[in-house]
Amino acid sequence: MDNEWSESMNLKTKNPLYVRVENLLLQLKGLLLNVSNNQYIQPIGIMDNATIGQHTRHILELFQVLINGHYCGAVNYDERPRDLELESNPHVALSFIDEILANITKNDKTIIMIHTVLIGMDTTSFDTLSSYRRELAYNIEHTIHHLALIKVAIRIISPEHEFDTDFGYADSTLINKKAIHTTPAIS
Repeated sequence: MDNEWSESMNLKTKNPLYVRVENLLLQLKGLLLNVSNNQYIQPIGIMDNATIGQHTRHILELFQVLINGHYCGAVNYDERPRDLELESNPHVALSFIDEILANITKNDKTIIMIHTVLIGMDTTSFDTLSSYRRELAYNIEHTIHHLALIKVAIRIISPEHEFDTDFGYADSTLINKKAIHTTPAIS
């Protein structure tokens, strides 16, 4: 077990994808620690009555699908669980974040992505090749997008709420805003 933990920590510290996932999920966790149960489930009219809880559930379930997909070699985000308790109880979401953080660090490998699309009134599925790291990068961008939406919801519910300056911003936007120079890619 110690060797597995050591390998996981080595991956986490050497690959910026894991560092970014951890930062984003800790930002979400910090936010959830500061919202009430009522705020978590409050429908936001301008957002088609979506709630902070629904956006949180959506973020976390995609990570869960990816982690589970690493084991079986296939990922289908369209067939995620849609756990209503996760979207209605911020304490469940907080525990779920801890579980994701404990299990997200995996070696890269090829996985099959299964997509389901709606064409007219019919659905069809197809698959494409991807990799665990590629899907991790997708989940980072997906999380940032939903954090931005959650930020809008919080601004409506609680305008006085203070956010980290990078909450809900894409890395490219932060780099541009701060005029930070990038280093060469790490493989």
